[in-house]
Formats: sequence, C-alpha cells, structure tokens
Amino acid sequence: MFIQSARHRLCGGIFISRRFGCMNATVVSLADIVYLFRMFSPNDLRHAKDYVHGWRQLPTLKRGHFIQFSDKGEKRCKPIKVKKK
Repeated sequence: MFIQSARHRLCGGIFISRRFGCMNATVVSLADIVYLFRMFSPNDLRHAKDYVHGWRQLPTLKRGHFIQFSDKGEKRCKPIKVKKK
C-alpha cells in the first residue's frame, strides 16, 4: 500500500472525507494528525472511538469548530468560517 511505504520516505498525504466511518483504518492509524469536525452519525462516532480519546466531544461541537488529535494530545482549534445554509 502506498501510505505504508511512502511514510518511510517522508512522503505525506492529505485525505479528506465527509464520513469518518468510511476512512480506511490503515490511513487513520498511520496519520500523525487528524482533524475532526462535528459529527452525529453513530457509525462515524463508533469509528472515531477506536482512534481518538476525545470522541465524545464531537457531537457537541458548534458549526465550524474542530479538534486536532495527535500523539501530543488534543487541541481545540480556532473555528473556520462556514457559509450559512
């Protein structure tokens, strides 16, 4: 798999998905940093539970707010501007 071999050659990648539960488990487990926004889907939350300690906060985040998860812990980041519906 590209991700596993490229990681040792200092190659990086950005993987974006609207559904965390659809992300490949290998990609998520090899990630140095994961940014997660508000999520409600039971399947997505179940998947997040396996990878991040602060997964219970995710349904309570406001629109545009997100948390950075890494081996150094978790960090609430400044919210991004999101267009109103």
